[in-house]
Amino acid sequence: MDSQCAAQSIESLASLSSEDPECLDLAIKVAQWTIENMQGRDGHFYYRIYPWGKAKTPMLHWAQATMYKGLALVLNQLAVETDSRMRKGESASQIVVA
Repeated sequence: MDSQCAAQSIESLASLSSEDPECLDLAIKVAQWTIENMQGRDGHFYYRIYPWGKAKTPMLHWAQATMYKGLALVLNQLAVETDSRMRKGESASQIVVA
């Protein structure tokens, strides 16, 4: 698994969520998996997971920038969805995010 591929998945799914709401749920699942499996304790994302181990060297372009962009897009889409649902009359306690 490559962090740039995970980031692109998150970004694409979040972008498509306005057309298909299920995409946001999948983007969140990919983000959660990536955070659990590819993020170091200091916050950076590992470059790649190989069968024999992880390439943990921080790489700005290939891992950090693309991942932060994807995660920011997911957060933005969650905010848009929450705002939309609250405008329709749902209370904050009724809105549960996966």
